[in-house]
Amino acid sequence: MNALLLWQMSNLLPVLFPLVIRFDLQGSRTQVRGDGRTAIVNLDFTPTRLVLVPSPAHLRLFADNGSDSANMLTWKASDWRGSSHNPYLRFESWLRGSSTYSHWVSLKVRLPDGHLQTSAANPPLGQRFPLPSRGRLTLTLERLEIPRTVELSGANGASLLLHIDPNNRALTLQERSLSRGERELYHWYFPQQFLPLFASWLADWLRMLAIALGGSGLVLGLSMLFPWQVRLPAPSSRSTLWVIGAGGALAGGGGVLFTWVLFDRAPHILDAVAYYFQARIFAQGSLTAPAPPVPQAFPTPFMIVWHGRWFSQYPPGTSLLLALGMLAHVPWLVEPLLAAGAVVLMGRIAWSLDGRGAAMITVLLAALSPFLLLQSAAFLSHVPAMTAATLALFAYERWLRAYRTRWALVGGIALGAALLCREISAVIYGIVLAGVGLLALRSAQRQRIFSTISAALLGMLPLLCVYLLYGWIVTGVPLLLPRELFSPHDHLGFGKGIGFYGEHTLASGLLNSDEQLTSLAFTLDGWPFGISIAAMLLPFVLRRVRAWDWILAAIILGFFGVYIAYFYHGIALGPRYLFEAFPAMVLLASRGIVVLNHCCLGREGRVPADRTVAMAPAVIVVVAALLLCDLLYFIPQQFIVYKNYAGWPGRGGPTLGAGFAEGLSGRELALQNALLITTDWWTYVVYLAALNCPHLSCSTVAAFAPDQAVLHALEAVYPQYPVFTTRVTGNTLEAVPLVAR
Repeated sequence: MNALLLWQMSNLLPVLFPLVIRFDLQGSRTQVRGDGRTAIVNLDFTPTRLVLVPSPAHLRLFADNGSDSANMLTWKASDWRGSSHNPYLRFESWLRGSSTYSHWVSLKVRLPDGHLQTSAANPPLGQRFPLPSRGRLTLTLERLEIPRTVELSGANGASLLLHIDPNNRALTLQERSLSRGERELYHWYFPQQFLPLFASWLADWLRMLAIALGGSGLVLGLSMLFPWQVRLPAPSSRSTLWVIGAGGALAGGGGVLFTWVLFDRAPHILDAVAYYFQARIFAQGSLTAPAPPVPQAFPTPFMIVWHGRWFSQYPPGTSLLLALGMLAHVPWLVEPLLAAGAVVLMGRIAWSLDGRGAAMITVLLAALSPFLLLQSAAFLSHVPAMTAATLALFAYERWLRAYRTRWALVGGIALGAALLCREISAVIYGIVLAGVGLLALRSAQRQRIFSTISAALLGMLPLLCVYLLYGWIVTGVPLLLPRELFSPHDHLGFGKGIGFYGEHTLASGLLNSDEQLTSLAFTLDGWPFGISIAAMLLPFVLRRVRAWDWILAAIILGFFGVYIAYFYHGIALGPRYLFEAFPAMVLLASRGIVVLNHCCLGREGRVPADRTVAMAPAVIVVVAALLLCDLLYFIPQQFIVYKNYAGWPGRGGPTLGAGFAEGLSGRELALQNALLITTDWWTYVVYLAALNCPHLSCSTVAAFAPDQAVLHALEAVYPQYPVFTTRVTGNTLEAVPLVAR
């Protein structure tokens, strides 16, 4: 009953608090109100009809197969042909409530005297509705996810278009006519209103809670109908260690498979290009590279040219690790190895907390997570930071046993390492673990507070000094971080002048959080929508909560909460800003499965006296079915989604041909004593930038030459180098001699 009530509330909330758009029609003069903004436009025509412009069928911001129509541009309509007949996808759609996303709830047209001319609930897309020359049109929109467009048209093909694009944070008015063409009348930052976005965000959390309640109730009901037990031999310590090691190897091998088969052992996301190029600088024994001779010809993403030095805006930890891989000629192996180590640590934590069976479940969930496999193939900072955070969790669990300072020292080192990779992750883990740790000491051994804090600081401070010293050396100014040089607007907070949208609001932060939750619900375990999140809620739903569950939940909620204050959702290969909370997510989901099994068996405890482990058949069946969903549907779908993902975001980027080579370390430039140029910015940043040597004086130099002026400047710097240019033939990017200059 509670699950049904929560389910209905999740459906009702967005309807109660929709986005309302109102047009006050007065001939050619129209007043438009929406999202707390008002505009008055004078048109060259009088609107006479309305069309709610349709979008491609099944288009979602983040689809059930993990494709992404907003950021990575991997959504493809052909993938969804016939999906309405697929029972699995229909079940996914029902769990998610897909029919309510970006859904026009109602349309009302009133005459000046207040009489209702037209009223339509759930108005169909593409249908024409007549409009009076004077009156009021009111539209309500529920759970905005993908862009929506309203078109008011008149005679001679003229029209007024209202575009709502949540991903690009824009609400625009545009006039289209034969005489004037297209012109933008107004452009507003979107969203401003808090309630519609809060309702949608809260509805998703209520839906996950309903799935947890309903799913656990179903499994418990099945266990009552079939009250059997499956007794398995309790695993020995040695066999558990072997399973944990195998789980780590599976995670590392999966990461290697993804980076070889899907991503061609090359960075594709712009941030990853910066980490990779900075790693090249480190691998040559320098902290910075000389400023490029023609700066506009080398627009390497997120790199800074400052006082003759060239360096990344990011902290140095990730690039230092990648540099070690470059020195060994295997940079693509670094992050899969780190992921493997993190999985082993998660297994050890689960073993200590819930026993050997829980350790096996944990490493299985972690190693088969599409989220982990995709991130470990991407050359981003999230896997190194997550591994450091996992080590901090492991050290913290060991420290709680006897409050030994050596584990506080290890935890401090781990947090310092996380700081060198992703600052905010170290801060979130540090606040949660330090807060709970001090509470534990206060009630247990207060005299150890000083030694514990000293040991943690002793481990963390040297790495903090490295972090600050690096910023001082590369910028030349104490306490000035490279990120501040790149963009002073890139920081947490609300208001104007923040981020590349120019503004950030609480409503926008909730929109980001809702998108991250949706993406996580698919990507974390590859299970049907929301079930992986529901598994994390089970200890709370089933009232089997312990202190560690609160710690893990606090870490997860800390990441969700902090990134509400960040202007960008950051979704690429899953909600990557949340990835450092991955160990807490997996441990809490594993704990949820253990708790559910205990409830089905009607008792607590880990290993009975007869050295066997009892499992409820219903739990075995459900967990096996979920793992099969991941193995047979979601992970194979990633190989479809990212097939030929060789270059820019979106499938179908060209593969590399003449002028390029594949070595052990990955892609290489194969030309000798040549200047390779491209006139396309995307081609340069995702294909060529990471292949340059940092000092730009090697045998082949790749550059971006959008016009003749830049080309002539490059020729002056490299007069002895013949010039080649890029050309796409079929689906192959190749280097060919530049004939005409």
